[in-house]
Amino acid sequence: MTVFSRKPDLKDQLRSKLDNYERQIARVESDVAELDRLAAANGKRRGDRRSTGNDTKKYRLGSIFQILTQDIDAIDDLAWLGFLSSSFSALDLLNKRKSDCDKRSLIDLIQLVLDDPNVRERARNHGAELRWEWSRALYQAEVEDFAQSPAAQNPRAAWRRKSVTRRQVYLIGEAVRCFELDPLNVTNRGEAYEWLRMVGGNPRFNQELKE
Repeated sequence: MTVFSRKPDLKDQLRSKLDNYERQIARVESDVAELDRLAAANGKRRGDRRSTGNDTKKYRLGSIFQILTQDIDAIDDLAWLGFLSSSFSALDLLNKRKSDCDKRSLIDLIQLVLDDPNVRERARNHGAELRWEWSRALYQAEVEDFAQSPAAQNPRAAWRRKSVTRRQVYLIGEAVRCFELDPLNVTNRGEAYEWLRMVGGNPRFNQELKE
């Protein structure tokens, strides 16, 4: 092989290294931007201003994933919730795959286990149930308790034409996300209330919503 025939190889190697450096720089810039955002928000969140607030702790716990993984977007929080709840033999699954994840973090190992479609589906389904149940108190206040009021019994009440509440937006978003329902388009508070009431507290029991 002549010197000239090796030049394209050297060029490709340099290009590969340059691309790798650019990716590293992009990640560092992203991390710096995130740190700047956290610094600016420190002490300003509503939860931080309450004596019992723990928003900062939540952000710090969440940032563990940002630090230890290169692809935060690949992490499905519902699958992780189901997996970490140990509804099935999580430790057995990790032990079976630990040899495939040498010298990497536990997060990488769990992601490797969740790459199995069957495991991911089981974990995500259970995580969705847990997440929705976690919203039970809000659902009860927004739908079940309100359903007992005289205003809820009046189909022509003025409140039905008002804008959707933040609580309704949150509950609808969680239901759509957790149970993979079609995106919902509601225009007022009444439509949102009726949809949530029809769901009955658990969208899995109303398959008509997916059709």
